[in-house]
Amino acid sequence: MPIIKRDQLPWSEIAHELVGADHGLGITLLFVDAEPGRGPGLHRHPYAEVLIVQEGEADLTLDGERHEARPGDIVIVLPNQAHSFVNSGNGQLSQI
Repeated sequence: MPIIKRDQLPWSEIAHELVGADHGLGITLLFVDAEPGRGPGLHRHPYAEVLIVQEGEADLTLDGERHEARPGDIVIVLPNQAHSFVNSGNGQLSQI
């Protein structure tokens, strides 16, 4: 089993991305490290997504409803569910 250093993964605007298909996996992991006020806009995708908040605060929108997520919270986004999040705190938002 290979060991991959997170810092060697491709970087998007707010996350290191382990694209599962590149490694023969059926899942993708995003290691989010977002500054205050940063996060993806409203979007959908055909697969489920699980967000695990490790540090910081996030305001999420799921199908038009606003939610707050804090460290230890696990958010389940269903396939094709419209969603977005933004770092609503003063420090970094860290989530997987």
